[in-house]
Amino acid sequence: MMNFGHYGGGYGMRGRGYRNNIDDDQTPSHYDSQIIKRMIKYFIPYRYLIIVSILAMFFYTGVTIATPWWIGKIIEKHINSSSAEGFPVALLILIVLGIMHFIGNYAYIRVIARISTKVLLSIRINLFKHMHKLSQSFFDQNEVGRLISRLVHDIEQLREFLSIFVITLGDLISLFGILTIMFIMNVQLALLSIITIPIWIIIITLWQRHARKAFYRTRVTTANVNAQLNENISGIRLIQSLNREKPNARMFGNTNYSNLESHLTATRFQAALMPGVEILNSISISLIIFIGGLTILNGNTNFTIGELIAFLLYTYRLYEPIRQLSMQYGFLQRAMVAGQRVFKILDTDPKIEFRKTNSHFIYSKGDIEFKNVNFHYTNTDLVLTDINLQIKHGETIAIVGPTGGGKTSLVSVLTRLYDVTSGEITIDGKNIKTLSQQDIAKNITMIPQDPFIFSNTILENIRYGKTDATQEEVEKVCKLIGIHNFILKLPSGYNHFIQEGGVSLSVGERQLICLARALITNSNIVILDEATSNIDSSTEESISHTLNQIFSKKTVIIIAHRLSTAKNADKINVIENSKITETGTHDTLIKQKGTYYNLWENKAKSTER
Repeated sequence: MMNFGHYGGGYGMRGRGYRNNIDDDQTPSHYDSQIIKRMIKYFIPYRYLIIVSILAMFFYTGVTIATPWWIGKIIEKHINSSSAEGFPVALLILIVLGIMHFIGNYAYIRVIARISTKVLLSIRINLFKHMHKLSQSFFDQNEVGRLISRLVHDIEQLREFLSIFVITLGDLISLFGILTIMFIMNVQLALLSIITIPIWIIIITLWQRHARKAFYRTRVTTANVNAQLNENISGIRLIQSLNREKPNARMFGNTNYSNLESHLTATRFQAALMPGVEILNSISISLIIFIGGLTILNGNTNFTIGELIAFLLYTYRLYEPIRQLSMQYGFLQRAMVAGQRVFKILDTDPKIEFRKTNSHFIYSKGDIEFKNVNFHYTNTDLVLTDINLQIKHGETIAIVGPTGGGKTSLVSVLTRLYDVTSGEITIDGKNIKTLSQQDIAKNITMIPQDPFIFSNTILENIRYGKTDATQEEVEKVCKLIGIHNFILKLPSGYNHFIQEGGVSLSVGERQLICLARALITNSNIVILDEATSNIDSSTEESISHTLNQIFSKKTVIIIAHRLSTAKNADKINVIENSKITETGTHDTLIKQKGTYYNLWENKAKSTER
């Protein structure tokens, strides 16, 4: 009879000694046509709304161009000539132009916000779904905080993409319209107004070389803050137990300081643009007032004071789209950086491809076989070498061995968290690579050492792997393992909502809930990794017999970090240095006086001490 009791160790995949973060090794170019093309695809479903926003922008721009011209006419016809006839009507028209300006701008902003929000939602859902398809190795290489940064902050930056496009289009139209009118009014003054533009182009070219790196750096440092914050919150109990609050606060402070410095640097670059435009604008306006004023003072009747004022307003408006275009470059740069990082994840292919099939495989007989299996993680030596192992249907086997020998890796390739480097694994004669993900999930249940609880009710947590399970089925399983009465004592019973990670529950209570979750799936292959290690001894003893009965007709694989768990297994396999070195029952392995014997002796000596 098996004792599903205490055995140490953990089912951890993170400590594999490598990281290859998706935070990109190089700064992206300031313009990436591929990112633009891919973004456009997300906007195609909303093309009619985009047309509406562009029309609103045309309307808004037209009113913007017409207003200075009308102000010049009012000054020339009424104020300069001291004529009050029609003056109220002219002012009323000016007010109407202001209202039309507001309507056009409001319509544009409203439509753009609607489209951008829909596109943002679409990209975020696509990214979320794609990340769920990626292999375990991807998550080994990328910290949770950085992935959250992609899902939240980078996608928020992409929200600006459509606004950049439409605003830039409007600015270009406005720029073209204003220049056209200015040249019609006075060629000489129009040339004076644009004389500083080449200087501005040179400034922009020099600015963007340095600003691009600064904007990119802000995204990297923000991701670092998120990663460290997530790590500290997740490990808060360990941090407090080891009195690491102050050192961790210092490290987090240093990371935040780097983030602050990067944002301040980017802000300095962004802030430097606007004063530059204002200086050039002031130079142009001063030249126009000087030349235009002399022209009027010299008695030139072809150019009036009203036209001069209109021209000055146009000159000011001319630099408004230039200012906007300068600002849009900064937004575009951030969108390019965010787009590169988001699409890099979307372009990451799962290293494990599951076969899509309508047929359903149910393991009910036959053996599980490892045939000449070799396996290594990224950039590591082999952790499984030439593994040949046969597990008969209904058999309980234990995997034991020194830490780092390959115990956890063995069950990882069986569940296809990773694919073998060479060789094959079969279940009832079927190569597991021919099975769908649903087939593997339905036939293999993993009960880990570290229980994971979702932010949901106890009922939904237990039937997470079998969503169609009835409450009666859930209660039956909970009664078997002795957790039913505990659940009924909670404020809402099985509908009691558990916060993230189950922080309101003890580790033992969380482990029992996870055990119930595994049992309700009723899989025929069960992998145990210290499934009851955190349960008190009296409760553990009372459910051990029940677990033996439940698993009596199932194929059970135990990762035995403590040898007492392995003692009653039908077969014990010793893994050390990536190879299976011994196989047999407890008694036969003790008689061999090999690695298992030495491990058992060391255990006995440590118990005596």
